[in-house]
Amino acid sequence: MWGPIATIIIFLVALSSLKSHALILNTFYESGERNTISQFDEADLDYTYEKYSLKLNEALQKQNIKKDHGRITYSFGYNQESRNYQAGSTDLNNTYHEVKNKLEYQKEEGPEKRQAALIFDYKTKDFRETNTDNYNRIIAGIRAAYRNSESHLVRVAAGYKNYRFINNPSQDEDVFDGKIEVERYFGDLSLDAAYKAAHSTDNTFGTQSSGKLGVRYKRWYLNYLDGFRDSRGEEGDFDDDYRYSELNLGTKQPLGEKIAVALKYTNIQKQYLTGGYNNSGYEVSKSFWYYATKYFYGKLDLSYREKIYASVTSLTYYRNAIQLSLRYRVRTHLRLGLITKSTTYRFPCASSNNRTDKSIEALFAKQLSKMLSLELKYRYQIRDYVSSADVLRPLFRIGLHARFR
Repeated sequence: MWGPIATIIIFLVALSSLKSHALILNTFYESGERNTISQFDEADLDYTYEKYSLKLNEALQKQNIKKDHGRITYSFGYNQESRNYQAGSTDLNNTYHEVKNKLEYQKEEGPEKRQAALIFDYKTKDFRETNTDNYNRIIAGIRAAYRNSESHLVRVAAGYKNYRFINNPSQDEDVFDGKIEVERYFGDLSLDAAYKAAHSTDNTFGTQSSGKLGVRYKRWYLNYLDGFRDSRGEEGDFDDDYRYSELNLGTKQPLGEKIAVALKYTNIQKQYLTGGYNNSGYEVSKSFWYYATKYFYGKLDLSYREKIYASVTSLTYYRNAIQLSLRYRVRTHLRLGLITKSTTYRFPCASSNNRTDKSIEALFAKQLSKMLSLELKYRYQIRDYVSSADVLRPLFRIGLHARFR
């Protein structure tokens, strides 16, 4: 209910400010089915969902980013999603509402670019079957960056998270964090390093640190990350804190005027602070692009993943995936897309979960006027289980993009 009301309010605000400000509005409604394994590996659960999203960007100053005193923009976002899990996991059924606010300053002058932003987000999450994990969350933060395209980049950030559990105050938590990242350019070579520290009032969490080291040479890159994550702040509906180490190696290379190829290898290890979900794994992926014309291109993605669980062996799996994407654009007025994908999962210790997901997805986007465009997306997916009946998992999305000047 609140989604459509918020849209009407934002449109009224937009119309009242047309004479002085530039404004962009994006909104969409989406419904379908997902599986948690595509978001976080520590579960293999199906759920249906409905999501409404709205985002507004408004330039509070009309100055060009490269002239005068820079440009200030304000962005507002609202997300609402309702999830219903499969039988046996209905205690995870939930609805969340989220409001995002960002005030940003940008200025470019020659090779230099400066950015600064203030962030304030609010989220409320209600578990409908059980209420002990219901919470309200506030995020406040500040970010700044300075980049000289000829020599270096520096980013700094500081933030505060506040979790308040309505029916279980013993879980209340405050998190303070800070981050700094530095990148140095030496012609075709660049070096990257980052450090983040976070302190929580939760004794299990305590004080944790994260780091990153990276190197990029021409079209190749290598980076290593070691740190800590709180799954409560991610997309999932579980609350499991873990440390991780991750290694990424990749490249993207042109193979002529119309063909390009990308290769990537990822190795990741997770160590949970509580529970027995410690795991390790790797993924190898290849992508091929074919640019037939200025308005049409195709892309083929191939990947293989292994995920090994030391204790909960039933979650160990091997995955093969192949996806073909075709895109066609008629200038800025019309975009068409078609995506076909096949993903095979093999669970060596839980063979009843072996399956192949086959899907086809169609995209249609049309500019209706100078100010308004429409986007439609539909996906038809069949989950083909080796030892049980097939499952249909559709997805539908409708979106609007409006630009006012």
